Amino acid sequence: MSAKNKYISFKNFKLVKIATIQDNSRFLHAFIQAFDRGYLSMVMNDKKELIKNLRLELSNKILEKIDSSNIIYYDYLFNGKIKQLARSNNNYEKTIYINNLKNDYNFVNEYNELISEIFSKDIYLIDLDNNELFVDKTVAKLTIKERDSVVIGFSDGEYYTLGLIEPDKNIITHFSAYNSFITSIRETIIPPYVEEKKIDEKKVEG
Repeated sequence: MSAKNKYISFKNFKLVKIATIQDNSRFLHAFIQAFDRGYLSMVMNDKKELIKNLRLELSNKILEKIDSSNIIYYDYLFNGKIKQLARSNNNYEKTIYINNLKNDYNFVNEYNELISEIFSKDIYLIDLDNNELFVDKTVAKLTIKERDSVVIGFSDGEYYTLGLIEPDKNIITHFSAYNSFITSIRETIIPPYVEEKKIDEKKVEG
């Protein structure tokens, strides 16, 4: 494990910040590194080539429909806000988002909803400078759906895979939806169904 890794505490859980390639695709490196064993066994140049090809694949998905709906992945970005912004600002148009992926544009979390949906994984972001979750609750419903999960930390413009240190010293970077750590942070964003049901029942009774 690299000397750049750093142990941190978050919500009473002990985490390790795992060194990630800090190029223009650092978010994707941090994401893929969490669960792709093939990636972990690669040398750096091969990792960069894999991510380059992944960016191209993602760019080809932007205009594809999601399932059988008429909604395309571009419409999904930031819960439709990017599509709205494009009406008054050309920088948010579909072609820009496609070309940015193809041309090694320095992106971080602009494509979270696309990546989360394509890989069918929940993505959690932690602001390491302030030791808090980084989340927009209006978007969270698109990236948090009780699926296998990845946790990414960021600090000073750099992105890292975050791993949970278990009592036996094993490190988990790819979490089940009901891992205690994941459950604890998900419930700060999306209240448990049981609590929502109780509220609804009270409304009915009232």
